[in-house]
Amino acid sequence: MRSWTFFVLLGLCGCGGVNPGVNPDPIDVIVNVTVAGKPADDLKFNFQPTGPGALPAVFDIVEGIATAKVTPGKYTYFVTAGEDPENFDSVPTAYHQGSMERQLEVKPGEMIEIKLD
Repeated sequence: MRSWTFFVLLGLCGCGGVNPGVNPDPIDVIVNVTVAGKPADDLKFNFQPTGPGALPAVFDIVEGIATAKVTPGKYTYFVTAGEDPENFDSVPTAYHQGSMERQLEVKPGEMIEIKLD
């Protein structure tokens, strides 16, 4: 009887007010990416979240444009190699990893311009 009472009380208590919240729906994002003033190509664009509610995202850069669905929020960004390693060699090393000094806010309806110089 005691163990049954314990489980009933435990069930009634539940998680006690813990609310994990709900992430906003992903939105379409267009990122225009250039390296030394020319459209980047055959690279991966990475969004790393720096704020609550945002989720990481990785998408292809093709002829200077990267498009994907991304959860609105605050991110840092970096670039990784695509199929051809020579394309990645042209990217300055500062953009090989995220940086808290380089953040952006992803919002609906905005084209994001990224210059990897």
